[in-house]
Amino acid sequence: MAPNMKRFAGLMLTASFLCPMLFVSGCAKPKRDVPEVTEDMPWYEASINSVDPGLNVSDYTYCGMLVAGKAGDYVVFRSFAQKAFGLYDVFTPEYNDYRLVVHDLDGNYCYDVDTKELIRSVEADATQIFIDDITVVSDEVVISASFVAGDEYKEQAFTYDPGTQEITSTRDIRTAEEMAADPNSDYAFTNYTAQVEEYYVKNYDIALENGLEHHFAVTTPDGETKDICINDEFPMDYLVLSYDFLYLGDSVFAVKYETYEHSNIFCIIDIDNGTVKEAGDTEYSWLYDVTNNWDYKYYNGIGNALLSQDGITLLDVETHEETVYIDFDDCDINRFDAASLEIIDLQDGKVTLAGVILRNETSQMVFNYDAEIVVLQRCDTNPHVGEKILTAASFDELTYPMAEAIRLFNLNNEDAIIIMDPKYSYDVVSKDIIFDANMDDETYDLQVKAAFMNLLSIDLLANEGPDIILGTMEYDQLNDPAMMLDLSDCTEVEGVYENIMGFAKTEDKIYQVPVAVQLEGIMVDKDSTDTSVPGFSYDSFQEYLYGPCNGSDPCLMTRVEYLLTILAEEGYTFRTEDGGYDLNNERFAEAAAFVDSLNLMSDEELADQLASQSWMSNDFSDHAVITTGLELLYQTGNLVSDKILMGFPSSEAKGALMNVEQSVGVCAATGAPEACKAFVKYLLQEDIQTVFGKYCGISVNCNAQAEACRFFADMMNGYFECIEDVHPYQDRLALQEPVEAVDPETFVSVMDGYIRNAAGFRHSEAAVELIIREEIQAYFAGQKTIEEVMDIIQNRVDLYVEERG
Repeated sequence: MAPNMKRFAGLMLTASFLCPMLFVSGCAKPKRDVPEVTEDMPWYEASINSVDPGLNVSDYTYCGMLVAGKAGDYVVFRSFAQKAFGLYDVFTPEYNDYRLVVHDLDGNYCYDVDTKELIRSVEADATQIFIDDITVVSDEVVISASFVAGDEYKEQAFTYDPGTQEITSTRDIRTAEEMAADPNSDYAFTNYTAQVEEYYVKNYDIALENGLEHHFAVTTPDGETKDICINDEFPMDYLVLSYDFLYLGDSVFAVKYETYEHSNIFCIIDIDNGTVKEAGDTEYSWLYDVTNNWDYKYYNGIGNALLSQDGITLLDVETHEETVYIDFDDCDINRFDAASLEIIDLQDGKVTLAGVILRNETSQMVFNYDAEIVVLQRCDTNPHVGEKILTAASFDELTYPMAEAIRLFNLNNEDAIIIMDPKYSYDVVSKDIIFDANMDDETYDLQVKAAFMNLLSIDLLANEGPDIILGTMEYDQLNDPAMMLDLSDCTEVEGVYENIMGFAKTEDKIYQVPVAVQLEGIMVDKDSTDTSVPGFSYDSFQEYLYGPCNGSDPCLMTRVEYLLTILAEEGYTFRTEDGGYDLNNERFAEAAAFVDSLNLMSDEELADQLASQSWMSNDFSDHAVITTGLELLYQTGNLVSDKILMGFPSSEAKGALMNVEQSVGVCAATGAPEACKAFVKYLLQEDIQTVFGKYCGISVNCNAQAEACRFFADMMNGYFECIEDVHPYQDRLALQEPVEAVDPETFVSVMDGYIRNAAGFRHSEAAVELIIREEIQAYFAGQKTIEEVMDIIQNRVDLYVEERG
């Protein structure tokens, strides 16, 4: 592999820029002043209202909701659910159920109604009803459905008044003659529908033999439809997916499309003239200069707006100006939830949001969602007057548990509130990194991370950084008393895993506290190898590879990936006391020799095999990353006692690796160390740790992790009850469904054992890993001895460390 000098040079530039700053690390720094909340600062109180689907979720294998929008004085949701059906059954719409769920603008529940029954109130003999779409038009709900009435197949739109709870009108979407004349009638599917002023908008695709044909249609109040085929201007093999749109006025729309070249473009559609052009060729080229332009969308009655974790921003299409309507620093909202919602209504001093939030980060097909309406009401006086203002930085967007922890801390702590500093977010930092044609995504991402690390480190050393730093555990060069406080005393919380906190130590101090982790290892059948030890030795892995695996790599990794994983499994980071690395030793040589002895596929053969694997399969590789307890149930089909998660091979058999999912650190120069530490301690308490364990990672508190496991066991057992009678055992195996119920306490015990037997954190420094990746190839190719390669690696790493300071 040829060295990627651009990537390495970027890291060297960062390191050398930091060098002069690092020499001041031994100097004591004065504590900076802490601002306080004043009376003139605005504050919005959040009222959070859960929305029930109106269906007994336990009766279905799949259940979901979507918000249709604001219809007059109501917020309308649509819920849909699917019952289990046999492997050889013919699917019919009768397996699906639908409901409308109606709330008022204050979030209060009004009623819910069976959508099929609404249709039968007009078409009494309707059967095989399938709801194609539900949208809000002119303060009423339009239900588009296809069904059989007698011996006739129909496609009709029913207009429903949520105030009178009646169908007010019905019209044909397509007549029988039109359906018969359209050869593609069975292949059209809707991307989205919306209302724009008095117009009804529909974006849909038609599946043809040579690809998707993209359409954008607008229907006027009198029923006239203007349908524009986007592919009249753009080749069919150029556009991939359509997203939502901006409305530019005068019947002109800017529709967002992703291209096969992985670029995002705006298609300017002029309905009156029937034209389609790329925005760069029009007077609307300014759209590409708008910050976060891709995240803006049109909200009927509100305009073009951006709803993100930071707040709500409005875009004026005439002046091209962006105006912050509300900053979420000024309210007690969960920022993760907010970014997933839709804007329903904006009034003076009141904001109504509604939508569905997917909070689980897992590949599990069980649909675990929360639907809610959030009303933000401006307070007459700020309830936090006099409290300290702590700033927090997060390179990545906040997860639901971290956002919830900040929300609850702000509500319940009387000394301080936390606001977010967007200066350190990925979107802001990446603006200064130019993506050129010769740069791949991995290189670009690494360049952005290097810029973030550069910015954060310099600010921390200069006494200008944020008070609280989230999600930077992988940057262990921050673990310096000049930049971070020692938080060891904050970890003395009941139930916290001592081994996890031990992994976080730097010379007996903890500068960054892990608050959620992942497990990474090899998933094996209990009877396939010796599982009395938590992982593989070099010898036992050879026996496993050439025994039960018949010589086929169970992890599907390249030689370089194997080596880096084994080095991490060793728990030996090759760090020296002075902050350098010792990579020229027998332990490194032994690991490299072991990997070289494995009869692995070439990198090219492996890439071909991975490309041929079905994306639906969850068992083509035994390399498992367990993000939550739910993921372990999914990986094992509920057979948590029959499948064992083993550690990767090493010189001594050790448990699985840990990846840090969430972490927290505190700036050494903060003027409010006790308030910051109070937040760190709060993150480790059982209540909030249970939230982390349920939604984003494995909890670092054993009591919370046990509670999360019981929650997942109940969820999966409910799902199992839905499919047990429909799918016999062999069918459940074939469909990769849970094969039996799971005992909650067994599950708790298994997860606890994996956590306590873990080998340690998977640490890596990007620049060092890159050097190893580049130089070890010559050894695996037989071009150089391991001694020669280790000498080169050591020299390059020494140079890097010297440059870094």
